[in-house]
Amino acid sequence: MELGPCRVSAGGNHTENNAYAWNQNAHLLFIDQPLNSGFSYGQRVDNSYDAAKDIDVFLRMFYRDKRVNLDFLTTGDWVKPIHLEIPPLLEAGLRVLIYSGDADWICNWYGGKAWSLAMDWSGKSEFAAALDRPWLVDGEQAGESRTAGNFTFVRVFGAGHMVPYDQPKASLDMVNSWISNQSKF
Repeated sequence: MELGPCRVSAGGNHTENNAYAWNQNAHLLFIDQPLNSGFSYGQRVDNSYDAAKDIDVFLRMFYRDKRVNLDFLTTGDWVKPIHLEIPPLLEAGLRVLIYSGDADWICNWYGGKAWSLAMDWSGKSEFAAALDRPWLVDGEQAGESRTAGNFTFVRVFGAGHMVPYDQPKASLDMVNSWISNQSKF
């Protein structure tokens, strides 16, 4: 809804074109897990690693199973410590962008920035020493960013949990500059 090609109209009776859709310059694919968290595909799995092995099945089959959802909840897979998953990506040379809306009370930017600063990786000291810099979109400050090497954290001003919905122009600028490797960060 927040970053796709259309949005629900103000009255809620139809959809309208989203001029700031992220799919203009990128192909997006969302894999929902655990099952029942959206349009979930796949065979019964209990964790992210097993789900990754069955990605082909996720794309071809559709069913919902409350027992699988319970399995994800009971194994704690839905609250994986992301700060442990990102360092191997950084060490492999992949670029990583983390962003948070400054009005998001679910995944607040204070916590996101805190774990970003505390995360153990070879660029930790450089990231901690980096300054928060203004991020401008069409000459106006849309947020602030901190970058060290291949890791960037962005705080998006005036956005809640659904950044692309709350700040469509700014979020499209963010993702387009990121994927084109012409980052403003």
